[in-house]
Amino acid sequence: MNTKLSLISLALLISSAFATPIPGPSPSPDTKPSLPTSNEPATKRDNAGSCSLNDHGIWRDWTVNIPHDAKYDQDCGRGFLDNLRGDCGVISSWKCDFDPQDQTTAVLNFATDAGCDSSKVQKAIGQASGNDLTISCV
Repeated sequence: MNTKLSLISLALLISSAFATPIPGPSPSPDTKPSLPTSNEPATKRDNAGSCSLNDHGIWRDWTVNIPHDAKYDQDCGRGFLDNLRGDCGVISSWKCDFDPQDQTTAVLNFATDAGCDSSKVQKAIGQASGNDLTISCV
């Protein structure tokens, strides 16, 4: 009996070691940006960017606006997404569009589990921008 339990534990350990985050869908260049609405949580702005979260207990919905995204990233927030996955793991409901008013601000919407906090999102923003942007998340 202990041998079966040990084999099952070993199989679970090995399978978790090879687990990788599932990439979200690629942003579509033909979609219209989804901008934050007035009923979304308050946002703090720094460097003309913003970051907000809506905490649902076991998961969090995020909206991050990165000004002049092309200066840091040629693929609508991909550098940010790569850094975020490094600290937060699985990112779901990924969507990146550009603000229709200025066409340079990337509007990122995504979901994480509750373990991904503001400091990790802020760190990913800093890493993706070469520490040029300091956008605080509230």
